Amino acid sequence: MPGQSTPDQAPFAQVVFIYAQRSEAEYRRGYLLGGEMMQTHRLVAVQSESGNEVVRHYTLDYAISASTSKLETLTQLRECRDASQAICASPTRFTWSAAKYEFATKEYPTNLVFGDITTWRGFKQGDIDGDGRQDLVFMKEGNGDDICASEFILTAFSVLDSAGRPSYVMGPSQCTTPNGTTGIDQRGDGGWQLLDYNGDGRDDLFISSTGSEGWRLYPSVGRRGAKVFDDSQNLIANLSPAIPSNDIPNRQVQLADLNGDGLTDVVYSNGREAAAARLMERTSTGFAWGAERAVVLDMPLANLSPAPDPRCAEADYTCNRAMIAPSPKGGFMQLADFNGDATSDLLMNVRDTVSWENPCDCTGRDCEPQVVDPVKSAKASSADATTQTCGGAAVDITVTAHAMTVKSITPTTITLSLYATVGTDIQSLTYADANG
Repeated sequence: MPGQSTPDQAPFAQVVFIYAQRSEAEYRRGYLLGGEMMQTHRLVAVQSESGNEVVRHYTLDYAISASTSKLETLTQLRECRDASQAICASPTRFTWSAAKYEFATKEYPTNLVFGDITTWRGFKQGDIDGDGRQDLVFMKEGNGDDICASEFILTAFSVLDSAGRPSYVMGPSQCTTPNGTTGIDQRGDGGWQLLDYNGDGRDDLFISSTGSEGWRLYPSVGRRGAKVFDDSQNLIANLSPAIPSNDIPNRQVQLADLNGDGLTDVVYSNGREAAAARLMERTSTGFAWGAERAVVLDMPLANLSPAPDPRCAEADYTCNRAMIAPSPKGGFMQLADFNGDATSDLLMNVRDTVSWENPCDCTGRDCEPQVVDPVKSAKASSADATTQTCGGAAVDITVTAHAMTVKSITPTTITLSLYATVGTDIQSLTYADANG
């Protein structure tokens, strides 16, 4: 071997795995990285040998699972001198409980002070103090009697009490922004996230801010400060351009792992009617998001389903198709792997707009169609295909979700390939492994 100073030596010991053929009725089908696998053998023994002599022989016994799945569970492991099993130690036995399919356990942790739940505006779980337990961070609506005029953040730290039972310790409250004047709860659950940005083992607060000021990322200080998240530090203040804030709930930032390195990347609408992303990169001092990359498709958008609206061929109609942002139906986390390459794939929304003059509402001097308000247009894209009137102009909006895989990554672009067209105007979506 490289670096070895002594001569090579011939192998003198080995571990042998012994399999038995299953009957055809006992074959088991499974999947590995998306490929179908058939299990036709069963591991029945493991044997360690030195030279030509058996040193130890371990037998494994199985029984049909009590869960009615028809799968097998390991019931016994026995260590013997050799394959004859004439001299063996007492076996180690495994007892399995019957399967339970109901939600039967109720836990009532102490000291979880929610207050008035009518003012709740969402919650998330994360390890805020780095102790390995999932803490609870929730947002509440403020008023004149509260710490903030808009919303404020509360953190419940998960601990074990003196009896070893799960409990919570409430941390200090703080406003969603340093000045406490900006409300973001109307932006929905995607308006804030928890992630460990700087690699210190504590989840930090990633939160949108006022209009064009962009997103901010405040580091967690755990339970040792007057505030849980240090809003005097913005860990992404040097990003240029900044990750833009957006008032539209369905246009919020999403988290992913686009290159499969285990680090948290970010995907967002860049404010110019296009999708963009930044990859988390290792630096000399830790971790940071790198340069903005354009998210593009390896084929013309016109080739995607559905086919272009027939009205687009007429002079009175103006049509546009754009891939603006990932679909929010996955919960603002794009962690599904469609093709088994161990990287996040994306469920992307493609928006079709057809606009035209609306004579019924046209009151201008020459009855010219007016520009459709882009904010109203974007908000309409979160609902079904919609016809909307905007002061003399009308627009039809259709949003189609497409599953896309990451084809290639360059310093300036992330190129996607179409995997499948999911559907138009999706109201809800859940990822699952339906065929195992």
